[in-house]
Amino acid sequence: MKVVIFCGGLGTRFNNGSPGPLKPLIMINGKTILERIMDLYKNLSNVEFILLGGYKFMELKKFCKNFKNSQN
Repeated sequence: MKVVIFCGGLGTRFNNGSPGPLKPLIMINGKTILERIMDLYKNLSNVEFILLGGYKFMELKKFCKNFKNSQN
C-alpha cells in the first residue's frame, strides 16, 4: 500500500510568524510529527511512504535517511 504524506508548510505558527523548522519535523514528546504519522501506518503490510515536500526538502531527505537507518 502506498501512503502519500504532504510535508510542506513553513511552520510560521510555531515560530512567531517567521519561517521555522519544517512543520513535519517539529518534535512533540520526543517524536516528530512525521514519525507519529508514519507509526500509524507502518504495521500494515507492504507500506511504501511517499513524502511530498518542497520547502527545506534537504532537511526532509536527511530525516528520511536517518529514519530508515534507525529502523534497520
